[in-house]
Amino acid sequence: MRRGPRPKPSIIRDMEGNRGKKRRNRSEPEFPPADPMSPPDWLNEVARAEWLRVAPVLGKVGLLTVVDVTALAAYCACYARYREADECLEANGTTFTVRDDKGVVKGRWPMPEVGIAVKMLDKVRQFAGEFGFTPSARGRIELDKLGGGDVGEMETDELERERQELARLLEETPSRSRKRTVQ
Repeated sequence: MRRGPRPKPSIIRDMEGNRGKKRRNRSEPEFPPADPMSPPDWLNEVARAEWLRVAPVLGKVGLLTVVDVTALAAYCACYARYREADECLEANGTTFTVRDDKGVVKGRWPMPEVGIAVKMLDKVRQFAGEFGFTPSARGRIELDKLGGGDVGEMETDELERERQELARLLEETPSRSRKRTVQ
């Protein structure tokens, strides 16, 4: 098992500026870019909406290749699962009362969705760091060194189409909150 921090992909190292002057991996494989507007079919509506929000930006800066699709889809799926658990917690609260056979209160237990939300939010944070979605990860990236332009340079009608698609998907997404009755 390898010790120390994981090696960074060359594209990320180039964006960060290679401050430590570490030798670049010349034999790192290069993969073709992926289509950012084609989320995997198995993603649910919330996950697809998140894909359509972040994938075009990743594609613009060269961080979305055909082999990155699964990792981005996993990020989107974790985000959707977190949202689902959070909606359930909003609707039903974070705890439930446990009673014995005679109806005597034995205690209060956390809802299972609390654990799901915590785990999924941690996974979202991990994936976000991998793709540079966090402020600290973004702070290390210098797009000018890669030759990429400002993400804000995307065509305004392209952004408007993406916003409309996202709004349509969010409107069509049914609330997955379930009422729970616990005795």
